[in-house]
Amino acid sequence: MSRFIKLGLGGEHLPADATEFFATLNAETGFATPAEDLFPERMPYADALQAIAKLNETKYGGLSAWRLGMVRTHVADLDYSRFDPAIDKALFPSAKSGWVWTEEACPEETWSAVLVFVVYFDYGLVYHGHRGDKAFVRPVCAVPSSGQ
Repeated sequence: MSRFIKLGLGGEHLPADATEFFATLNAETGFATPAEDLFPERMPYADALQAIAKLNETKYGGLSAWRLGMVRTHVADLDYSRFDPAIDKALFPSAKSGWVWTEEACPEETWSAVLVFVVYFDYGLVYHGHRGDKAFVRPVCAVPSSGQ
């Protein structure tokens, strides 16, 4: 079984060569990322949290557990044989080069109120971003890996 599975709107597994699909599931992490570019513009962290909340309020795709990914969630989707972005665009068509917010605050108490980890999709780097800066929002949602 492939690590990445294309999903239909109802969560059904689609063939690897499907060109129309709702999301891509990383079977190792259990998180799916929408194929559609829901947030084409960078935004501050507070706006990113509001955007995720709106996805959950509207039950986008019939799901209400959308969130910002963790560092390891985003890094697990990267493909270091690629560049700008370092991800397979056939699997993740909405992925863009640039910084992407995570839900993880930097661990040091002094900085956790203002700094959040970000993943740089150009190369696949992990760094910290100030909550007032702008980065892309790449929502993820936990879904079962077995087809429905």
